[in-house]
Amino acid sequence: MKKIWHWLALVTVISGCTSTSSHLTSDPTNVGSSSLESIPSTSVDEVTQRALNALYEEQQNSFNFFWETTTTTPGSSGFGLSRDRWPGNPSIASIASVGFALAAIPSGVEQGYISFQEGYDRVLGTLTTLQNMTRVNGFYYHWVNMATGAREWNSEVSIIDTGLMLAGAIVAAEYFQGDIASVVDEIYLGVDWDWYVNPSTLMFYMGYKPETGFFGAWDHVAEQLLLYVLAAGNPNFTYGNRLYNHIKFVAENFKKGYTSTTTGEEVPEFIYSYDGSLFQHQFSHRFIDFRSILDYQGTDWFENAKRATRANFLYTLDYAHRYHTYSEFSWGIS
Repeated sequence: MKKIWHWLALVTVISGCTSTSSHLTSDPTNVGSSSLESIPSTSVDEVTQRALNALYEEQQNSFNFFWETTTTTPGSSGFGLSRDRWPGNPSIASIASVGFALAAIPSGVEQGYISFQEGYDRVLGTLTTLQNMTRVNGFYYHWVNMATGAREWNSEVSIIDTGLMLAGAIVAAEYFQGDIASVVDEIYLGVDWDWYVNPSTLMFYMGYKPETGFFGAWDHVAEQLLLYVLAAGNPNFTYGNRLYNHIKFVAENFKKGYTSTTTGEEVPEFIYSYDGSLFQHQFSHRFIDFRSILDYQGTDWFENAKRATRANFLYTLDYAHRYHTYSEFSWGIS
């Protein structure tokens, strides 16, 4: 593939960046063997052992969610389309959820939850569905029918949800290679990123509907960080690093630290999302390993996400007296 694709023109979007490690997390959910037998009992205390057990259980349950809530009817026009929540409307799929499902499959193979062939067949069938779905300049509708792949809820043609789907497809392509990589290459290169840019603001629009046109703007730092990377990797994108550099300028208005009123702990300054939702700081890291990467201004997005996560946790502690569901064991507000 071309190689996935200029992906590493990839971090030229974060222009002038430095790195000491690989950027693409080709198996982002795989954190090691699912068996704790390989961990010497003398190297982990009881608390750590319980924590690891919980992580492995969470990993498998997360995989099971996508594996079990995806359309698998042979010959269905919606084969491989995935739900993004449970419970909820059983007939509605999210195109972003398809990306997370695709990214989970290599991990499922590596962990032994499914066979390589099962994973390959699921991915190839999903990509066939994506090839046949309605696209607008390469972008997909946000909400689609689980059985038919048709637009639902009068939803928008979504840049962020298309981006998340593409990122998951790239993970699967890098893992399975062959025909799968070729299909993902075709889907990825078919996206016209320039079309989604507002040239007067140097920002991506938030959404597009055929009935009314473009609306909104990605005018703040959130989960769209990976969009600048995906766009930069496409040889037809003409804006280079200009959108990323502009959002970094905007981000100067979204910087602060956090001091806990409960513990007194101080989290150093970080670039925050406008509403503090934790997922906005973490979604891009689900697909790209930002560790050891500094952008042209020295921003470390991995460290930034760690600080945002810590602030989110401390905020939960500080307001646990007001909200009964907040505690040190129940946090992660999104």
